[in-house]
Amino acid sequence: MHSSGAGFPAKPPPVNVLWIDPPASLPPKPPPPSFPTPPHPPLASDSKRKAEDPEGVPTEIAEKTQRGDVPDAAVAYGVHGLPTQKTTTPTMAERASSDPIPILPIPLPSKRFRKNPLRKATLLPIDQIPTFPLPPLPAIDDPVILKQVFTHQSLFEKVKGKFEDKEDDPAKHYEKLEHVGDSLLGMIVTTWLHEIKPGLTPGTATQLKAHLVSNATLSHLSGLYGLPQRLNADPNLLPLLRVSTDVRAALLEAYIAGVYVSFPVSERNSKALGTITEWLREMYDPLYDFFYNFMKKKHEQHQNAVGTDFEGNVIVMDPAEIAKVDEQARGMLLLLKMHVKAYERELRFEEQRHETSIGTLFQLKCLVDGMELGEATRAGRNQAREVAAWEAAKKLGLAAERVSRQCG
Repeated sequence: MHSSGAGFPAKPPPVNVLWIDPPASLPPKPPPPSFPTPPHPPLASDSKRKAEDPEGVPTEIAEKTQRGDVPDAAVAYGVHGLPTQKTTTPTMAERASSDPIPILPIPLPSKRFRKNPLRKATLLPIDQIPTFPLPPLPAIDDPVILKQVFTHQSLFEKVKGKFEDKEDDPAKHYEKLEHVGDSLLGMIVTTWLHEIKPGLTPGTATQLKAHLVSNATLSHLSGLYGLPQRLNADPNLLPLLRVSTDVRAALLEAYIAGVYVSFPVSERNSKALGTITEWLREMYDPLYDFFYNFMKKKHEQHQNAVGTDFEGNVIVMDPAEIAKVDEQARGMLLLLKMHVKAYERELRFEEQRHETSIGTLFQLKCLVDGMELGEATRAGRNQAREVAAWEAAKKLGLAAERVSRQCG
């Protein structure tokens, strides 16, 4: 350490901090209210949790959760503005601890779901997914794995920059199981769709799979199975985590992996995959019909769309009429290009996209010498350009000329 010599400034004297008491005229600040803290219950087994009575949840909060009033229920639990660290004073969330909620409200939207009225809604929100009977959950006989499936990372200190866990000290929360379960789920759903609908195009199959494995769908299924009620997490965060779409979806993926790793290594690619595949196919069977019919209806509307009104609603034309117009417009773009080249005129198109709930529509305007002579809207850009060129060609008399030549 350098001393205060030549070339170095003298070390400043230490600063004394004085605490000044408030004037006697000001009343003292009342102490924060305290609540009795009941013992924190350990993670119970399935049978024990079913027999437990969810005590400790105030009547007002329970009524709000049953009504689906998520924000009010969350505020009532004391999670409005989550604390950055644990406090020594018991809070309402600590009183709730791990007590199961009788009826969970509609989950909060997933962070991956961005609803924008100007963009195509590729995935359905959870409140539009139907409810149906489910097959029973496969059993996880290993109690250590079962506990890990329902343990959230918030119970442990998060270490940044970590490469891997030690072999004798693996992670005790569900995040790694979620990772494995996500891969198993994607593989099983993809191969299953290929078996029952081999004629689906790659794009359609990909979108159908996305519907089936989206966080909204998984959260919906997780809630039907009652998995969020078994979550074990930081008491301050637990009420909010139980209604988080992403957390609820992660629980189902972790459970899938829990079933897989509960089998011996030699049986995972045979018995474990067979058990999971049979369960998931039965679980997804009614959802497949729902999403397939939903996508097919949207596709037909998209293909038959010819424009939008002032309110953004899609205008649909009869498929036979669209086919008739498109057939008449075939080849008119080439004829129009030959005309403007021969007479040294300028041809250009102006494109405008319309994002609707059923997909993107392309509106093409055909301009000759800067004057708009044709306009058309279609689901495909090339078809819209052909029809717009046909409209322009009719006004220039080229369409009648082509018809007379064909008749002659």
